[in-house]
Amino acid sequence: MLDECSGRHAENRTAEIDPSNQQPSMSDHVAPSLARFPLMSNAAPVAPWHPELPDLTQAKAAVQRLTDRELELLALVAAWWTDREIADALSISYRTVTTHRGHIYNTLGVTSRR
Repeated sequence: MLDECSGRHAENRTAEIDPSNQQPSMSDHVAPSLARFPLMSNAAPVAPWHPELPDLTQAKAAVQRLTDRELELLALVAAWWTDREIADALSISYRTVTTHRGHIYNTLGVTSRR
């Protein structure tokens, strides 16, 4: 008897979905193709790149040394506000923002917003 969808015999279709019928797995297909690339066939999986994380105990201690105003300014710097925007939002001069930012950078041991 022919299956109308595939044109195959119905008996063959049942054999294809039978769990006892061992089909090759995806790794059986991929492994031989990797053999063409000797460096890749034995390579370990590559983890996504990430920078080394700093010691958080030092970071926490440094943040505790900041004043309340510096913490307020740090939150805005971390949100990528410009110095002019920070000055306007906090009702302080641009020069005061740069001074606070310099103190924050020195305390945290960083050199830029990045």
